[in-house]
Amino acid sequence: MLPLFGTDDRKRRNINLGGRSTSSSHTSILDEARLRREERLSQVKRQQSAVRIQAWWRGKQEARVVRAQLRHTLDQDPTGINGLRSVVLIGQDEESLAIWSRHVLQSGESGWNVSHFARTELTLA
Repeated sequence: MLPLFGTDDRKRRNINLGGRSTSSSHTSILDEARLRREERLSQVKRQQSAVRIQAWWRGKQEARVVRAQLRHTLDQDPTGINGLRSVVLIGQDEESLAIWSRHVLQSGESGWNVSHFARTELTLA
């Protein structure tokens, strides 16, 4: 068929005149935006929680390593200043305190007190 008045049907836009709108309403757009925002906030909270748990775990692991190093120092020099420092830094560990006290009692030094350590050089290792 010949195009009338110079128009080509292939170039014409199809316009839906059926009355049905494909665009969303204002409230649905706001609801979708709110849901996306809440999802992003939830994702951020999950990420922050994961980082906090990982930091806690790394701290616990590092504390175990340091306690093992202190225990080794205590085993090497139980009656010296480094042994006493190890006992203090290890903290509430009955076994470390027992090792230290047993060696101190076996050393047979009378008048064992803090002044014994005051005579030694107090430098941090």
